[in-house]
Amino acid sequence: MFHKLSLLQKEWLLKSARGAIEGRLLRKPHTVPEPAPAGLDVKRGVFVSLYVKEELRGCIGAVEPDRPLRELISVVAIDAAFCDPRFPELALAELDEVRMEISVLSEPEEIHGPDEVRVGEDGLLIRKGAASGLLLPQVAVQHRFSPREFLRQVSLKAGLKPGAWREGARLWRFQAEVFGGD
Repeated sequence: MFHKLSLLQKEWLLKSARGAIEGRLLRKPHTVPEPAPAGLDVKRGVFVSLYVKEELRGCIGAVEPDRPLRELISVVAIDAAFCDPRFPELALAELDEVRMEISVLSEPEEIHGPDEVRVGEDGLLIRKGAASGLLLPQVAVQHRFSPREFLRQVSLKAGLKPGAWREGARLWRFQAEVFGGD
């Protein structure tokens, strides 16, 4: 498992993510809340999920971060709101209804099959050739997946056949610290 975030760090990340989205919607420069709490200079994967009326409205993240968490959070939040190809861009009229969920990831650990998947704890990442897919830990819980079904679903998410996880694909599990706010 990985080092847990403090309440102050979580609040700062939520404020920074929401501020980035608001700034884009209001066409104002995003001002990062200062100062950033200690400990956010680490490079950690992060996903931002946006919900409107309990329906997913956008979810984008980075597994292999290229910058510190305190910088990456704004980029990922903007991408979740405006660049998720499954949804139209977030509209200003939706801003007050948006609930945000942030998932800060541990380092991925390579695994080899369903016996190593812990539903309720692990998220999954699959890669085969140029294809890759990721499902956060909460997805398996929400949909009541078994470990095998979780592997099938992450294969499908990558655009692969359901059994690709048995056919030469590489698999990783990771944990996520999930928190959110309105």
